[in-house]
Amino acid sequence: MENIDLVLKGGAWVPSITIRSNGQVDAKATAKHVLALHDSGAEGVVVNGTTGGGHEMSVDEKVAVIREVGKLHLDGMLRKGFVLITGTGTQDAQEAEAIIREAHKNGFHGVLALPGKPAIGFYEKLARACASTGLALMLYNHPRLDKKYSFAPDVLARLMARFPSVIGVKDSSGAPSLLSEWKSAAKKGSGREPLVAVGEDKLVHYNLSLGHNAAIAGTANTREGLRFLLGVFKNHRLGRPKLAAEAQKKLAAVTDRLLAHPLGFRIAAEENRL
Repeated sequence: MENIDLVLKGGAWVPSITIRSNGQVDAKATAKHVLALHDSGAEGVVVNGTTGGGHEMSVDEKVAVIREVGKLHLDGMLRKGFVLITGTGTQDAQEAEAIIREAHKNGFHGVLALPGKPAIGFYEKLARACASTGLALMLYNHPRLDKKYSFAPDVLARLMARFPSVIGVKDSSGAPSLLSEWKSAAKKGSGREPLVAVGEDKLVHYNLSLGHNAAIAGTANTREGLRFLLGVFKNHRLGRPKLAAEAQKKLAAVTDRLLAHPLGFRIAAEENRL
């Protein structure tokens, strides 16, 4: 339960970009970026997520990133409590299970998984794989990426009722009302308090104000973005809502600049990375 307890603490996490050299995934450079995020105050990272293009990467590429980032942890270069999560980026259960096993071998604490079809059956297989390795499993709701990736809150509730390894959800829908619905559905259906990590950078402060404790903010791949994300969390924790709201506005402004890049958010984040 050590990994699960750590992830449940939440924090200001960054979905790391994946560095590419000559069009190829550069796992060593990606690990170097993760270390820079760590050294600049991030409280955790998600590698191989959608911000890093994990849904477009091969299993071998994702494994290479997991191994290089894992070395940072296994070599003692990351402080205690720094959370390592990998995305699965696949709707193939066997591929996702392979990613889970590799994450376990390399010192990761949790897994963030896009749903397959049907969502319950797919996630059941991943929940069992996480249970056998001691990793925490977060479901990923990202309907704006593709409608096939959306699922209802009762899916989370039913899985949490059966599998201790299933701890919560990352929500990137951009719908504020859903942030409360995940919590109420999970508590009603499983009796457990879920982790609800917001994936919409403009809703970080709002999510914290609801009593949740986690954000996975792609804008924080940049120096300014990370500074303002940490500012939201710090001021919220110190009970200074006005200052937290000010930091949120600044974070949102950086997000808007990245979104306005002609080649898209991911390219902008890579070009302006720490």
